[in-house]
Amino acid sequence: GGHTQLLLKRYFEATVREVAGRYHVPSGLSETELHEWLDRIVAARQGTETLATLKRSLAAGTVPTVVLARRIHRFRKEMIDVSKRSRPPQ
Repeated sequence: GGHTQLLLKRYFEATVREVAGRYHVPSGLSETELHEWLDRIVAARQGTETLATLKRSLAAGTVPTVVLARRIHRFRKEMIDVSKRSRPPQ
């Protein structure tokens, strides 16, 4: 329902903030600029999920909550886990 969707949106936003902090993304970017910045890092790290696809899935509301939550978690883990991939230059 609406409550679950709101929680999922908050989880997505918290994940974006955490990953942005991890990569020292400049402050003052718009949401679009922030997502584009992070998606460039996703590409450099050869990630399996982009913020653009996660955001579309979240907005559509057609992906089961637990599936989307797992995708967000996987995105976070891939971006934070430096033991598997080296951190791209900034």
